Amino acid sequence: MIKLKTTVVVTNQLPTIPTLPAGEGRSENSPKISRIGPLNRHDHSSQQTIGQPFSLSQRERAGVRENRSNEYTVHGEGESFEGRCHLICGEGKLLAGQASLAYLLILCLVLVGISTATAEIPGEFRPQPVPHPTEKCGATGDVVEPPDELPVSRAPLVNTAHRKPKLTNPGQPALRGNDLVFDAGWEMIDAPKLHVDGAALSQPGVDTADWYDATVPGTVLTTLVNEGVYPDPYFGLNNRLTPESLNKQDYWYRTEFTLPENFSGRRLTLQFNGINYYAEVWFNGQYLGHITGAFIRGTFDVTGLAHADGKNVLAVMIAPPPDPGLLSEESVKFGPRLNGGKLCLDGPSFQCSEGWDWIPPIRDRDSGIWQDVTLRATGPVTIEDPQVITRLPLPDTSRADVTVQTDLRNLSDAIQHGTLEGSFEGVQFEQPVTLQPGETTNICFDPKDFSQLTVQNPRLWWPNGYGNPELYHLALKFLSDNGDQSDHTALRFGIREMSYEFEVKKPDGSHERVEYTPLLLPRSDKPVIDNRRYTMVYGPENTARRNAAIVAAGGKIPKTPFHWGQGQQTTPGLWPGMEDSPALQPATDTNMGMYLVIKVNGRRIECIGGDWGMDDAMKQVSREH
Repeated sequence: MIKLKTTVVVTNQLPTIPTLPAGEGRSENSPKISRIGPLNRHDHSSQQTIGQPFSLSQRERAGVRENRSNEYTVHGEGESFEGRCHLICGEGKLLAGQASLAYLLILCLVLVGISTATAEIPGEFRPQPVPHPTEKCGATGDVVEPPDELPVSRAPLVNTAHRKPKLTNPGQPALRGNDLVFDAGWEMIDAPKLHVDGAALSQPGVDTADWYDATVPGTVLTTLVNEGVYPDPYFGLNNRLTPESLNKQDYWYRTEFTLPENFSGRRLTLQFNGINYYAEVWFNGQYLGHITGAFIRGTFDVTGLAHADGKNVLAVMIAPPPDPGLLSEESVKFGPRLNGGKLCLDGPSFQCSEGWDWIPPIRDRDSGIWQDVTLRATGPVTIEDPQVITRLPLPDTSRADVTVQTDLRNLSDAIQHGTLEGSFEGVQFEQPVTLQPGETTNICFDPKDFSQLTVQNPRLWWPNGYGNPELYHLALKFLSDNGDQSDHTALRFGIREMSYEFEVKKPDGSHERVEYTPLLLPRSDKPVIDNRRYTMVYGPENTARRNAAIVAAGGKIPKTPFHWGQGQQTTPGLWPGMEDSPALQPATDTNMGMYLVIKVNGRRIECIGGDWGMDDAMKQVSREH
């Protein structure tokens, strides 16, 4: 039962009751009470303004019945809500009679219906394939490779992998500070093999005898190779033994765990640092919400759902990108494959996993839980997204300004007073903070206000071959006024400054080689570099080249990448009005033309581009490497 406290204001003039719009569903931008997990099951109240626009699908319409003491239990598909209506009028008297009761029931129906409509339904925001892409995003992506043109080898193409026996105990997550890190204990199965939903899978007692022992962080293919289903695709032509069907189905991940004793009474936040491509998250029988995109972090408040005693169960449904593209591999007969394809339409993802000139198609398209999953225990105030910005007065490197900033978030419904403290390598700083209920604010320690953040004779970070990659160690903690530590975090950072020399296209169409230093851009300013496709490719100079190529081809549109003729220019531009940005200055050496030069601490760095290798296939490159 979910207790939803709603205040209803009743006056002598009846307010306008919103009209339920026709049609099914709602957009992701519709009003919501909570985007982190389900509606709160505890003491948080919600006040809904009558007349606020909303949408409500047929499946979310609710029924209502009266019981005593002016409490109403509202039933609909999914979860039940118990709403208590407090009647307030100008003269302090309740409207009487049957009409008032009927009106009250309608108000409760509408208000709780609004709240019900805000509860996300599994699959509601699942991304759908793009049926007819208007552009091919860097490659035609529509060439089907004939089977007789696939790469071949003299060695026989035989699956020599052998399924490993299932572990008796898949393990437990590791406790690291105030984080429970889920790097063990996971199991995985192909979703088509199951006929139950996340509510059932996120409860104890599920028979997982046929599940794989899963590798997390990792991809679906990481688990299948580690479990001996398919051979290692890094050797020979083993990649051809992995079926393309891996990117055409969903997968379930599941883990059972117990809470550490010191997590009792703390705020618990479940965090996914990276999944691919779409995830639906269930915890202890309750649906928390979804995550879309390979580089989107998902956070869910599970304080009221976790069991201090006994087992907790986390179940995650993973779906591959909706537009995985076509299979084609480079071979002598087929030639070099096209770079990318329809997978590029899905937004930020591992677009190279469809295949590039340096990597064959990765059959699962890197689907899976590829970054850490953690359960964080904190007090009412959390430290989120700390950032360190270092600034050198180049060419002088004898001192460095270090700016430390982070978000503080008050998870409670009470005002919080405390102090944010920070330190690194003997440098200490602190600032008192007051947070209103539910407030998130950014705290910045600037060298202008904290002189100790100007570091003398800093140990600079250098790339390989130019010096040592020196690192500093930052620690942050928030102490409440009563002395309790609400949260703490730590990170490593290097003192360095990077800049880039390259050619840009100005709004007037002229070209200039510039040096761009992002750190010199004020935080309030707009972006400087315009790398939109229209600016880089569809500019007037390329339109002229394309038209000339079409005329030369007798009216036939060229089928080169981007559908442009030879000699196209893909120069990044400047946003109008940003020509005089302090982050830009003319490059001192114009001999490099349009080519990119990277500078670290004012020094040019030799960079070698090209082949990334197949390490990107199963996300097995550790942070240390």
